[in-house]
Amino acid sequence: MIEQRNTLGPFVRVLKRRFVLDAADADAVLTLPHTLKLVDAGRYIIREGDLPSHCIILLKGVASRHKTMGDGTRQVVGLHMEGEPIDLHYAMLFPSVDNVQALTPVEVALVPHRAMLDLMHSRPAVADAIWTDSLAGSSVFREWIANVGRRGAYTRLAHLICEMALRQGADISSGACSFYLPLTQTDMADALGLTSVHVNRTLQALRREGLVETKARWVKIPDWTALADAGDFCPRYLQLSREHA
Repeated sequence: MIEQRNTLGPFVRVLKRRFVLDAADADAVLTLPHTLKLVDAGRYIIREGDLPSHCIILLKGVASRHKTMGDGTRQVVGLHMEGEPIDLHYAMLFPSVDNVQALTPVEVALVPHRAMLDLMHSRPAVADAIWTDSLAGSSVFREWIANVGRRGAYTRLAHLICEMALRQGADISSGACSFYLPLTQTDMADALGLTSVHVNRTLQALRREGLVETKARWVKIPDWTALADAGDFCPRYLQLSREHA
């Protein structure tokens, strides 16, 4: 176990986005005992049926959460960004019921369940921040259900691109932005309940209409408002900050 200061800084930043933590609370999070682990892109961080003994905090990179269907296909049900906890709920509920896979090379911190629970019991503000972050995650999950269940392919894809832009930290204040999109078209298809071919055609339509420009994994959004309108996108559900309310 290590207690290297600032390693858990990304986790503190996520919690502070949700709730006010004083210096002592932040320091208590930063000094949680943990081990570090590197995971290559495409490798699994958690598999369905695992019995995790640690809370996993994503420090660098992007990961996806998915369910595997009986026919071997998968449905991506969530994405995890830097600083976000991947499986705090397994401190209370296990075994795992889905899979978490690295989309990019990632670094994670493994915090023993007992240490995390002791921290939450001794630091109510930290517990409130974690609880609030879990509620925000539920808000995102509900939006994903609405996106797949009620929006057409064109709107679904525009919505997902808008979400990824904000969650990747794109600055939309000027009305345009660029960001790195770690999802392949297959990943997007699995997240949107579409085929890869359908995603490709829909992405071409967004390009033709000037709503997005793509180069390798980079996406440029020339007119944020136009793409948000196309995606029926309101960022309030992300609970990122007041400026996105």
